[in-house]
Amino acid sequence: MAKVFTASVLPSQVGNGDVSVTIVSSFSGEDVCSFQMPGGTLADLEGCLFHPTGPMTRCCPFCRLLFYTKDEPSRPLDLQRQVGTFDSLVIKHGDSPDVDAWLQTYPDTGKFLQAVLGNKFDPGSPDFEITWTAKVAGEVTLNEAKCLVHEVLNGSPIHEDSGQNFVQIFGKLAALGESWEMLNLQFLQDFHPGLKTFRHCVFQHWLELARVAATSMISEATPMLLLKRSETRSRHGGIGGCSVIGDAFPGNFDGNSTLQNTLTLLDVAPNAPWRDVRWRDVRWSNVSLVLLSLDWNPQEGLEVLQTLLTKVEQEPTQFRALQQQEVSQMVQVQLRLSCCRVAEVKGPINEVCVKMLAELLAYKLMILRFESMLDFWTQMSAFHGDTYHRGTLVLVTDIPASERPFFCEPHRLSMCYTLDSDAMQFPPSGLQRKHICGMINGDFLITGTSAGDLCVFNIKTKVFRTALPVCNNGVTSMAQHGEMLFVAGGDGRIKALRGFDIQWDVLAENVLESGVVALTPSADGAELIAGSRNGKMWRLLSSDLTGTLQSASHTGEVTDIAFGPRSDVVCTVSDTGEVFLLDLSDYMPITSATAKSPVRSAVFAGDGEILAAYDDGYIRAWSSEKGVSKQLWQMNCHRQGVTCVRASPHFVVTGGGDCAVRFWHRKSREMLSSFQNHRKPVADLVLDEVSPHVVHSASEDKLVVTYDLKQNKALVQHTSMGGNITSISQRKDHDNEVVSCAQDGKLLFWDVDYPDPTGCIEGPPDVLVRLRCCEVSPNGRYIAAGSDDARMYIYDLVSCQCIQECEGHSGLTEVPKWPG
Repeated sequence: MAKVFTASVLPSQVGNGDVSVTIVSSFSGEDVCSFQMPGGTLADLEGCLFHPTGPMTRCCPFCRLLFYTKDEPSRPLDLQRQVGTFDSLVIKHGDSPDVDAWLQTYPDTGKFLQAVLGNKFDPGSPDFEITWTAKVAGEVTLNEAKCLVHEVLNGSPIHEDSGQNFVQIFGKLAALGESWEMLNLQFLQDFHPGLKTFRHCVFQHWLELARVAATSMISEATPMLLLKRSETRSRHGGIGGCSVIGDAFPGNFDGNSTLQNTLTLLDVAPNAPWRDVRWRDVRWSNVSLVLLSLDWNPQEGLEVLQTLLTKVEQEPTQFRALQQQEVSQMVQVQLRLSCCRVAEVKGPINEVCVKMLAELLAYKLMILRFESMLDFWTQMSAFHGDTYHRGTLVLVTDIPASERPFFCEPHRLSMCYTLDSDAMQFPPSGLQRKHICGMINGDFLITGTSAGDLCVFNIKTKVFRTALPVCNNGVTSMAQHGEMLFVAGGDGRIKALRGFDIQWDVLAENVLESGVVALTPSADGAELIAGSRNGKMWRLLSSDLTGTLQSASHTGEVTDIAFGPRSDVVCTVSDTGEVFLLDLSDYMPITSATAKSPVRSAVFAGDGEILAAYDDGYIRAWSSEKGVSKQLWQMNCHRQGVTCVRASPHFVVTGGGDCAVRFWHRKSREMLSSFQNHRKPVADLVLDEVSPHVVHSASEDKLVVTYDLKQNKALVQHTSMGGNITSISQRKDHDNEVVSCAQDGKLLFWDVDYPDPTGCIEGPPDVLVRLRCCEVSPNGRYIAAGSDDARMYIYDLVSCQCIQECEGHSGLTEVPKWPG
């Protein structure tokens, strides 16, 4: 949260050019500090305020400050303005102004984020811009850039410094990347086919690297691709290449074997042969030049860089004894030190790595074991830099996890946290519990158990105090706001309690229809959000726990969707046996139904019926009436499950896992006919657009079969010579050909009058797309196809070209449907 201060600036009465500064809190009016300083700029004032012995170091940990005038409280002042030219100043300190300040330090960060999130570096995207550079890209306002930062960090466990840390890390990496000619988009498209996606993959990796680094401690060695300084003592000290730090390429490189092979040929490869003596010099050179790239600032001058490069030529003897994971951890520490000046490590760190880091980068090092905050501040106040080093570096070890992070400029801090455990005094017998969740409430630890108890422990005395039964099926979640403690259980029960130590009173209670898995209060504490096992989210008033349904979703994989006569209502089914009829205006269920068997297909059948096909071989008809979860009828259709169902006014047709296609009377539900042309389970069925008594089927046996119910026979059987057919649809124009999609990425067109395909649309070039489903649009102009790569491809049936690649899923896309 931002802190706002007001500063009054007066000239010194001595008349020697000094100024007198008095700072008060704008919120409370309390005095913060008063001091005198020699004239100078706003940057000098900032440095004075946050000097290790400065007036504001203790009350506000170091971060960037923003200075404003009272007349223009939304426009930050240039830090080079003279302090003496102002009578008063507004000073903002905290997360929001820090993000603003660092976005001004790295002004192109918003452009880079917009380009990465908009796929402007991806040659396979329709939004690809081959001429994109930060210099020519459109302007991104400060507010737009902040929104992009929040979008990236959304869903991560953020803390108050996450925003500024992300901007510092990503902004620095992106700025370095923009200065390297090998990341020029136009150059990459012409240089080598295998490097076309290099910039896209690198910036996606840096985005994820910065997000993780800004929101979590260093806990494990993850592969990184970082830039390194040129080994030659050039006159500009520019970027000379890149290195992969780790035993593999970064995760987002995994699906791009062409890029990986090309980088390997260019000697940019993971450090797999770590113990191979032939690679020792290369390893040290790669790692040390990456460290220099992260740490050296051009403002220090080339002379400093030349001095540092001399140290690269002499590999430390200790380096050869390090494990690969330790080296990777060392680089992660330096990444955070160089950008954020603080690196927090979960667990121990090899002190040799930190000593090596300090020696290479010319930092004066102090290693201290944490005993107490008082001892820490005492030792820090006595530690100073000197003219022989570029700065100071402090390694603090054995910090208890319960201690809050701290920061003391101008030192760089590497902090290692440890998790301590203490024995609690329990009753001698009768309290064997499995503790599921817990939270700190003042001096007490409160835990929820699998037996449904609430256990209270005194942290200071380490003594068990009491156990209170609150629910059945275990206490699954707890939340707190003010004096109120909210407890949720596996039986759907939520209780509001207030108390202390062994005395607790239940103030309100509610029971949801399914077990609660998560409970979170709103920022103001007026409401709670509860998530239940059946996929529903509930809003509850904190005062009396009155609940209203907020949203409902499937608890398993969605297997089919179907539109009926209305385009604002859709039916969705899942492999956990759920059938939802949803209103698309608010995505709330109109009605829902569940069964014990997975659902594979669904269709609107008229007369207010929804037909659902199940793995147990049954077709079940459910009412679509609002709020009525009623099964109208059911019939057993196939021995090995029903894979697909379609309905017309006169009959219902089903496909099964037993490879059969069967027709059923719409009213009497008697079987009219059965066909066994397929050798594998039926994948899809389509009712003919022209002849109401004709049906088409497809299967992964590569067959497309057309049936005529009036003639009671299969009219024609088409065989694909390509991949297995996974779905079919039918054109609305031309000769109403059947369209099939297959695992080889092709869309084939079939005419009942010809044995071979009458047309073909190829998949995207240079990549194998395994199509899982297809659907022609209601106007017949387009066809949508879903694939294993979680994308949906839209093709224009006039030009037979792919006009859009849509991303939105995290797994394979099984069912595309157009609203009618």
